[in-house]
Parts: sequence; C-alpha cells; structure tokens
Amino acid sequence: MTATKYHDPAETTPGLGVVGPARPTTRPGRRTLPLSEWERANRLGLLVGHALIGVCAGGLILFTGAARVVDPIPAARPGLGTLALAGGLALLAGLLRRPRSIPLEIAGLSLLALWDLVMTASFVYGASAGTVEASWPWEPDGSSSTLYPIALYLGLFAMMCVHLVTLRHVNRAEVRRRMTVARV
Repeated sequence: MTATKYHDPAETTPGLGVVGPARPTTRPGRRTLPLSEWERANRLGLLVGHALIGVCAGGLILFTGAARVVDPIPAARPGLGTLALAGGLALLAGLLRRPRSIPLEIAGLSLLALWDLVMTASFVYGASAGTVEASWPWEPDGSSSTLYPIALYLGLFAMMCVHLVTLRHVNRAEVRRRMTVARV
C-alpha cells in the first residue's frame, strides 16, 4: 500500500508563487496537482462548458426557435440566438487563445449574462401575457405558461456574475504580475 502524498505548501510553482495543499493521491507515479491548479482547471472547465452551451443554444434558437411563449415576441428568435452564439464564441475564443485573452472572456461572459437576463425577461413577458396555473405534478396542464425557466435563467445569470468577478480578480493579478516582471 502506497502512502498518501501531499504537495508541500512551501513549494513554489513557476508563475503561481506559493501554492496550497494538493489533492491526495494513492497511485505511485501519478502527478499531484496543487489545490490552486485543481481549482483553476475546474473554473476553466466550467467556462468552456458555458461557452459551448452558448454556441449550441444560440444555434438551436436561430434554427429551431426559443420557446412557445418567447417566439411570438418580435425579433426574439434572431436576437436571442445571435446573442447566445456571439457570447459563446467570444468566450471560447478568449479561452483558446494563447496566452488567454481575459478581455475576450469578459466580453463573452457579459454577452451570455445579458442573454440570460433577456431570456428571463422574455419568459416573464410570455407568462404575463398568457395564463399561469398551478396543478399537481401528476396532472399535467399544457395550456398554461411554465415558470421554471425564469428561475433557471436567473441562476445562470448569477453564475455568469460570479465568473465575471473571478475574472476581474484574475485580470488584476495578471496585470500586477506583468508590472512586477517589467520592473525587474
């Protein structure tokens, strides 16, 4: 049985400075990632997921429509589809660039956050124009508007805001690092 290894907190990683404890590993020969790298990889994975959702949702809205209560709104289909597609593509372009383009990522996340707010407003408008009736889960009612997309898109908007705040801090740290390197 192999002992569990942890990353030495005093050890430094180029470009990251002092890093925190790593995730434990019990497999011999397997590289142990510092916790900060693990968290960074998770955040980047989530950003890629948001970008792909924007691209896919935007394309699907453009070619198949948004939703029954949203499509009757004038210019909803091309506007919502283009907004999601542009946000997803900008975010993806920023993530794939080497070095990463934080301004492109911010632009993409901002467009996706705006898309989430417009989708929320569209569903609120659609629900207010139609009927909203509560029914038991085992008694489906296909004639009234559903309200779950409002909560869904508000939640997505909140996630975009968290990503934007995080990117703001990442951008500030990157600018400070460049200024320190330039002084040396």
